[in-house]
Amino acid sequence: MASLLEEAKEKENAILGYASDVICTFDLSGKCMSMNPASSRLWGYEPKELLNTDIYSLIVPADRTR
Repeated sequence: MASLLEEAKEKENAILGYASDVICTFDLSGKCMSMNPASSRLWGYEPKELLNTDIYSLIVPADRTR
């Protein structure tokens, strides 16, 4: 079981690492919990820079109501 879980985690990391789109997770309050490397290519932010950032700070003010 442990080896299957480790294999699944490795596959997940590969998918997130090579994805061309930003993939992120947020908690219920809208704080960033994780971000894949595409954030640096597309947004200019390293994933660690975005941890605990409010999702609304990443959205252009004119688009926040949408």
